Amino acid sequence: EGFKCLGRFISIQLSAFGASEQTNIIMALPPKLLTVAASVMLTQVFAGADCSGQNALSERCLAAETEEEVALLAHRREVRKIQAASGSRAQTAAGLGTASQMKSFRGRTGRYSKYVVEGNMALVYANQPSPGDAPDAKETRMLEIIESTFKGIDQPGGFLAQNIRQEPDETWTKCSTIPWTTLTEKDLKWGTTIYSDMEHALGIEKYCNQGDYDTLDPTCLAIYAAFNATMQLIKEFPNDGPAYYNATVTAWGESPSWFKGAVSDVNYNEEPPTAKVLDPNGMTGYMICDMVRNIATQSPNQVGSGSCSHMAPLAAISREAPAQAIKLATKLMWTGRWSLNMPKPCDYVYTMQPGLVPYYSDNGGWEPSNVPESARRAAACTGNAADCEAGKDRPMNPVGMVWAYFQTIIGSYSRYVGGTCDRPPLTLVNWPGISKTDADYRQSSLGGTSVTALFGCQQTIDPKFGSCKNIFNIDVCEDSSDEACIQLLENDWEQREYREFLDWAEKQQANPSAIPELLTSRPKTDQEVWEAAVQAAGSKDPVAILTKVMPILQGKHYPSFSEDLLAKACNAKVAQLTVAADALSVVDAFASASDEPFYILPNEFEAFMAQEFPQIPQEDYTHPEKYGGGIAIWMKRLMGDKPNTCDHAVYLESCFEEEEKYTIWSWGTRFNVSKTMLLGNTYWPNTGGRSPGKTYTNGIICQATIADHVSWE
Repeated sequence: EGFKCLGRFISIQLSAFGASEQTNIIMALPPKLLTVAASVMLTQVFAGADCSGQNALSERCLAAETEEEVALLAHRREVRKIQAASGSRAQTAAGLGTASQMKSFRGRTGRYSKYVVEGNMALVYANQPSPGDAPDAKETRMLEIIESTFKGIDQPGGFLAQNIRQEPDETWTKCSTIPWTTLTEKDLKWGTTIYSDMEHALGIEKYCNQGDYDTLDPTCLAIYAAFNATMQLIKEFPNDGPAYYNATVTAWGESPSWFKGAVSDVNYNEEPPTAKVLDPNGMTGYMICDMVRNIATQSPNQVGSGSCSHMAPLAAISREAPAQAIKLATKLMWTGRWSLNMPKPCDYVYTMQPGLVPYYSDNGGWEPSNVPESARRAAACTGNAADCEAGKDRPMNPVGMVWAYFQTIIGSYSRYVGGTCDRPPLTLVNWPGISKTDADYRQSSLGGTSVTALFGCQQTIDPKFGSCKNIFNIDVCEDSSDEACIQLLENDWEQREYREFLDWAEKQQANPSAIPELLTSRPKTDQEVWEAAVQAAGSKDPVAILTKVMPILQGKHYPSFSEDLLAKACNAKVAQLTVAADALSVVDAFASASDEPFYILPNEFEAFMAQEFPQIPQEDYTHPEKYGGGIAIWMKRLMGDKPNTCDHAVYLESCFEEEEKYTIWSWGTRFNVSKTMLLGNTYWPNTGGRSPGKTYTNGIICQATIADHVSWE
């Protein structure tokens, strides 16, 4: 049994690599380990004819899948399951996602997307990433330096469980304890007192001993490589600095983030505040601290920005491949993008300085403490209610690597579907005094969709093999055809314009006959979505279209996840769930010290309130506005007469299916939740779907974005 367990463990580790890489790793194993584990792991890792026992190392089995073949199989895991059961490639025709079942639709940008429908499960595959903008000479040289310093670090890497805490690591505070303004770039040396506190706190000092370099975990090697790359890049680009140097300019905490003399003229009277950067390399010390802490503690935090669907992939790769996350983050900060597959975002994203925006904390007062009275105003939270509750006492903007990451994903997707930088900036820094118009614009820009989640997965989680896909309950499509419905819901719309169209269309229900004429003066995206709605409704009559299509558009955002869909998400290498965020506020507010999953269903509400909150009179149960925090959000959730809308994205970190317990990541920390909470225990009556009254649940999941592999360039 121990040998089987060992083989299974190695199999899981190998699943992050391509077939040829797996072969090289296996053949490099010590002989005893190879003998013990080979028959177990190879029957799971490789397909083909009989590859069990002594046949496992045969040339035929080791060559059963070439990397070129793997790259074409976005549905590789489903195929392998069938092969494991049958031992024959011929029987893959019975499996999910075979060529005979796979269909496609043409997106608005001309790209074709594949999809499969099996029972009530719809799977929509990501487009293969195409090369982004060609790198210029500077980016090419930066990448050469980074690749050189990271040479040989080609495995996922591990992490220390002790670094993963219940409370998120407030990196912006921790990294400001270093007195940067008393230092210069010449003081930036690893192993000095500069990083000693971080090295000790994160176990780098104990577990990453450079004296035994060859035996170090890849994450240790990646930390050192990121530092060495930074030192070389500073030397070779003394006047340019990292592309995202402005993102690391912050005055929060004990010390500003810049070296002596690197920044001047901090102006809090501007909206948002600005500072003049004299040395773009002046924040590199803080940048290293920010990258390492965020990834080592798995604490990337959107705070109150409302950018959750763009942040979940960063959390996933920090968990699944921390060494590679550090390498990619180094590329991101210096070159301005995560990989060459991504179109570069528009230049304005590199100019923003979110770390200068003051914020108020009940624990520590205003940050920075010297902010003038005129700037001491609360910033409007642009996330949902649960985001805002989770972001209380924290900045309204992330900084450093986290800011750079989601700005790049949003900006790259915008260019991917729009191809231009001529439109108004998609993303804005949130600041005290921001106008409602700008706040609303920011919220519609930052909030993702299922399609942007798929784009983020394809760029961040599995750019090499293309296994990312969205899964959802096809029953939300009402009586529309599968193809027309999927084309409507999963098309590559420009996210802000798509959201604005949905709001606009909902308002037109009072006078639908005016829609065709009004559309002529609406943005092009509106007209394209309307054409897709015509196809989904099978009619050009505006009344019929709104009657048939609005329930579909709205229904996609109501919880409808089934046990099969949850099992599919759990079986994936990485899964990102779209959920109703208010339920997490409940867990956050009421979870016991033992971290047991906690959730109260609507039919248990009154009994629970009477027992746990006897001070709240029953007549106030319908007035949650009298009470604050998680309890108010929770009361609002349970008073509704229809499902709550999904408005949040989380990373499904682990599944303990036999115990019906699950761990999800959000807001830089973890929540233990139950199967009942995720899927509910009943359907909402008087709701639609292809099975009226049996489609929408009182659970919290609407859909998921999953990947069968974690890969990198």
